[in-house]
Amino acid sequence: MASEFSNQPPLKSTSYSNFITSHHLWAVFVNDLICGSFAGLAYILTAHPLDSIKVRMQLERRPNITLRKMMRETYANEGFRGFYKGMGSPLVTIPAVNSIVFASYEFAKRMMGVRIGEECTFKQSIIAGSFGGFMNSFILSPIELVKCRLQVQTESKSTAYYKGPYDCLRKIIMEEGIRHGLFRGLASTLVRETPCYAGQFAAYYSTKQFLVKLNNLQSTDELGTASQLIAGGVGGFFAWLLSYPQDVIKTKLQVGQIPLTFKKFHPLVPDGGMIHCAQYIYRNEGGLLGFWRGFSACIPRAIIANSFMFVTYDYCQKHFTTLKWGEDREMT
Repeated sequence: MASEFSNQPPLKSTSYSNFITSHHLWAVFVNDLICGSFAGLAYILTAHPLDSIKVRMQLERRPNITLRKMMRETYANEGFRGFYKGMGSPLVTIPAVNSIVFASYEFAKRMMGVRIGEECTFKQSIIAGSFGGFMNSFILSPIELVKCRLQVQTESKSTAYYKGPYDCLRKIIMEEGIRHGLFRGLASTLVRETPCYAGQFAAYYSTKQFLVKLNNLQSTDELGTASQLIAGGVGGFFAWLLSYPQDVIKTKLQVGQIPLTFKKFHPLVPDGGMIHCAQYIYRNEGGLLGFWRGFSACIPRAIIANSFMFVTYDYCQKHFTTLKWGEDREMT
C-alpha cells in the first residue's frame, strides 16, 4: 500500500479553506490543539481498560499468561475498578498530550508546504508523524510513569503505596528525583513514540487514499464514518507494530523491575538503562518473544482507540474549522 501511494500527488480536501493568510496561523495552531484534545479524550476513554491489562501482562512473570486469563484475574480480584486504575491522570493529561501530537503534526506539514485542508504524501506523513511523536515524548514520559505505577498496584486504595496520581507524582520526585525518577524511561519513550506516530499517520492517510480510489471517490471528505474507522484501525495497528518492543522496555524501566545501569550511546545521549533492560529481557524472558508480551491486549486496544481518535479529530477539524473560517472564506 505504501509504495502505491508514496509517489502520487496528495488528494485535496474540500471541506474548508485552502487559503489562510499568515495572520491566521496562530489561530490555526490553537484550533489544531483543541481538535487534538478532543481526539485524545476519545482515545483514553476507549483505550484505558485494555491498556491496564497490557501493562500487567508486560510485567507478568508467568510464561503462559493469556489476555483472557489476565482479564478474568483482574475482574475476580478487583472488579471493574481494576480495569480503570490509573485513569485519573491520563484522563486529564492525555487530551493535552494528544493536542501536542496533532498540532506538531500539522505544523510539520505546513513547514513542508502542505496547505491547510490538503492531504500530505506518504513520505510527508512519516516525517510529520515522527516530529509529532518526538515533541510528545517529553511530556508523555512522566505521565506514563505515574500511570504505569498506579496500574500495577493490586492492593486496595487504603493499603496501596500510591494513593492517587498526585501522591504518586509527589513520592516519585521526593524519593527518586527528577532525572532518574520523574523522567525514567524518557529515552525509551522517544524511541517508541517517534516510529509509532510515523507509522500511525502514514498508514492512516495511505489507507484513506486507498479507500478513496477503491470506491471511485474524488476526495477523502467523501469517505463515510465506517471507512474512517477502518483507516484509524489500520493506523493504530501499524503504530504499535513498529513500537511495541520499545514499550515493553519502557514499562519495565518505569516500574523499576530492571536494575538501572544508565549506560550511554554517547556521552551526550544517555539511554536511561534501555540497552541493559533489552539484554535482560532477551536473556531471561524467552528471547525475542519477551519483547512482545502483552501484544494480544495491545492490538485490539490500538485498533479500537485509534479508530475513534481519528474519527473524532477529523470531525472536529472539518466542523470547527468550517465554523471558524467560514466568514473569512466569504471575505477572501
